[in-house]
Amino acid sequence: MPTTKSAKKRLRQSLIRRSRNRSVKSTLKSHMRKVRDAVTAGDLEKANEEFKTAAKKFDQAAAKRIIHANLAGRVKSAVCADQGSENRRQERVVSLPAAGVLGATASAVGREHWRTHSLTNTADFASLR
Repeated sequence: MPTTKSAKKRLRQSLIRRSRNRSVKSTLKSHMRKVRDAVTAGDLEKANEEFKTAAKKFDQAAAKRIIHANLAGRVKSAVCADQGSENRRQERVVSLPAAGVLGATASAVGREHWRTHSLTNTADFASLR
């Protein structure tokens, strides 16, 4: 236990900050869970809305230094990658019966992207197919 007056005050402050930070971190986890649930359910419009809210909350927490700024960036980047892979997966599933060719829509998008941006790395181009 603290003995000096200033140490007692620091203990009170740290307990208050700890409880506040824990509630914010819990809220962040809840927002990310909502985004993941929407993505796995296939409701991409809802996932985008939830992601906007979650990204704002992560940025606010990083600005207040409740979490590190790099953590906020990593989490947002990972969720965007998950949403992008889900978008590509759904696009392929939708294009299979309609076109009768595997990934016809996705490869057309890849060719257009190649023409407009002139990618030099073939691995990047292969990921768009």
